[in-house]
Parts: sequence; C-alpha cells; structure tokens
Amino acid sequence: MEIQILSFEALSNQQLYEIIKLRFDVFVDEQNSIYEEHDRIDYDALHMFCSDSNGHINAYLRLFKMDNGMASIGRVVVHANHRGKQLGRRFVQEAIDYIESNWECDIKIGAQVYLKGFYESFDFVQSSEPYDDGGVPHISMIRQIKT
Repeated sequence: MEIQILSFEALSNQQLYEIIKLRFDVFVDEQNSIYEEHDRIDYDALHMFCSDSNGHINAYLRLFKMDNGMASIGRVVVHANHRGKQLGRRFVQEAIDYIESNWECDIKIGAQVYLKGFYESFDFVQSSEPYDDGGVPHISMIRQIKT
C-alpha cells in the first residue's frame, strides 16, 4: 500500500472528499463527537494517506508546523475495515520520520486518552491533564526530537 504525502493544493477533489468523509465517518459518526472538523489547518498541512484501487482512503493523518516551531500530527484515522493491521502504527512512524528528516523539531499531539499507551510506544510523553475535545477525553503529548 503506497503512502502519499500531499499539500492541500495538490489533493484532487476526490482525495479531499474521501479524506473528509473518512474523518467524519470515524470521528463524528463512530465516536459520536461533535468537533471543529473545518479548522482551516488543512490549508497549511501536509496530508498523508493511502487509498485502495477505487480511491477510498484506508488511513490518513495530517502534519503541520505550528507557530511555536513544533510540528503536530493530527486527525490520525484508519478505516474500520483496515484496523488491526498495524496501519495506524505505520502511519504514525512515517509521520515521525518525515518530521525528523525534514523539519527537525519536537512533535506535539492531542491524543485521545485511550490511545496514550499507543503514543507512548513512539516516545510521546503526556504534557497536560485530560481535557474534553468534542466530547472525547484528550491529553496533550510531546515527543522530543532524537539527536
């Protein structure tokens, strides 16, 4: 499965539609979360995804540089039909590798609390108390760049 990393401008209409559909299907429908899906960060983010032969997105995340000089990985999502295949793990590692190779900075994420252990396996460390994000408990986590 080939992973693509594209800027917002480079996404086709179909790719953008499929990304938004997957994010909505999982975060809003499946997790029953009402959150700010259209936060305008997509314009400045890089979009990492893989799709099937029909163009349906199997896994996705976005990465971007924040104003404070740190990078962020967000909207990490795997389609229900592709879970349990280590695809999420592969995507997060690819994003970390990209950031460390190209941006050389620390990474901050807003992780769902139940995924704390998953992100700790990538050396992220909890940096906040739990907070509510669209009805889903989250924590901030930071991964310092490896030098």
